[in-house]
Amino acid sequence: FQEIPQQGGLMNKILGAVGKITQRFGNKSAVEKYSGGVNYGTDFAVPKGTVASLPQGNWEVLDVFDQASAEGPGNKQGGINRGYGNSVLVRNRDTGEKLRFSHLSKVAVKKGQITVGGRPIGLTGATGNVAGKTGKHLDLEYFNKEGKLADILNSVYRKYL
Repeated sequence: FQEIPQQGGLMNKILGAVGKITQRFGNKSAVEKYSGGVNYGTDFAVPKGTVASLPQGNWEVLDVFDQASAEGPGNKQGGINRGYGNSVLVRNRDTGEKLRFSHLSKVAVKKGQITVGGRPIGLTGATGNVAGKTGKHLDLEYFNKEGKLADILNSVYRKYL
């Protein structure tokens, strides 16, 4: 567990920097070797160390993986944590929706922690499966109220990107 300093109060965006979308939800790609060739999140290209924060809401941290250390395309930890690398899975306590933040360089929360929107969950990086051209980015998966993977760009959380 690593504390990430809060700067200037709560963040109102998931990413502390605008990230170009490099791969959309549902895209087929040869680099998605752990998901049958389909990208189940949305990939945002951002510099390593960009703060990733929770959108508004009351959140519970369901799962944390912070054992990946290698970064960059072709790293030997490509399969670690099913390709997610360092990742955090959270659930909105009011709606049941979930978000998974993957390929983080640092994690700032603990499993079981209850927190609120605007708090940092980690720093972006390139751990796990970042083969090919994906490089440094945040992979953000969204699970709707029914628990199904869906496109975050078609969700209420789009306004926080």
